[in-house]
Amino acid sequence: MRTLTLLPLLLSLGCPLADDSADPDDTGPTDTDTADTADTGPVDTGEPPGCVPNGDGRIDWSEFVADPALGINAVYTTNTSGSVVTVPPVGGVDQGDGSFAWDFSTVDAGSDTQWTIRLAEPGDAWFAEHFPTATYTVALDASEAMLGVYRVNDTTERLELLGLASADEGLGDVLVYEEPVVVFEFPISVGNSWSSEAVQADGHWEDEDYPADFGWHGVVTLHHSYAFEVDRAGTLEAPLGSFEVLRLRADQRMEAVNSLYGTFAEETQLSYFYVAECTGLVARIRSTGDERDPDFDQAGEYLRLGF
Repeated sequence: MRTLTLLPLLLSLGCPLADDSADPDDTGPTDTDTADTADTGPVDTGEPPGCVPNGDGRIDWSEFVADPALGINAVYTTNTSGSVVTVPPVGGVDQGDGSFAWDFSTVDAGSDTQWTIRLAEPGDAWFAEHFPTATYTVALDASEAMLGVYRVNDTTERLELLGLASADEGLGDVLVYEEPVVVFEFPISVGNSWSSEAVQADGHWEDEDYPADFGWHGVVTLHHSYAFEVDRAGTLEAPLGSFEVLRLRADQRMEAVNSLYGTFAEETQLSYFYVAECTGLVARIRSTGDERDPDFDQAGEYLRLGF
């Protein structure tokens, strides 16, 4: 079973750190560039225009920005796709007052790379007909091979994952959830939790159509479960700067279930998302497959805001 990274999931929050009009080949200043010390232009704070954080320790619907029409991108530092890296303590350092501190500011020129994350309009995608109510799509990880398809639900004040699809139409992978998976439920504050259990995922995956009817051998269906908990708050140092964040723990389980014999294949993954008012995703650390230790120090993804 191919690994599906929960990521995406939370890449959806704001972070206007790049502009669609920028030259995609321009990777920023080099050691031969000269800074203009007289330049007093806008300072990038990582906050979308029009969104002002109030510092109340929670993220309200009004502090969430996920509109692909704005042309807002986010620039992150991350390890090379497919690599496993050692990460600082995911739990942070206890400050003795109920808050925690995380230092994810270090950039390793030898192993880190820059990734610009873009929200895309779903209308022109090859899989658009499967998701008529989608708001946007976004890559699940730096390989950009798989996309998450999302709906911003203004009525319920929720961000919902509708399914997954391959970026390459030639691969043809697409899974549609029978019911939307709630990724963010607002307001987001410490102590809040929500989950989606055994949501059936139908479509085409790894050269097989699901549900897959094998006659006397049963019908195989795919089921994805997600559990979210906001468990800590504190200050996080990222390459871009310092942010007041909430830590969101996300447990993901993917199962292949036979109607006669039950679950015969299973994969789990644990991720931590560090999110801030208006800015959104400041950092994400994703475990390797089937990790059981909540304080793991080996990660398949180590994503931090800025570069």
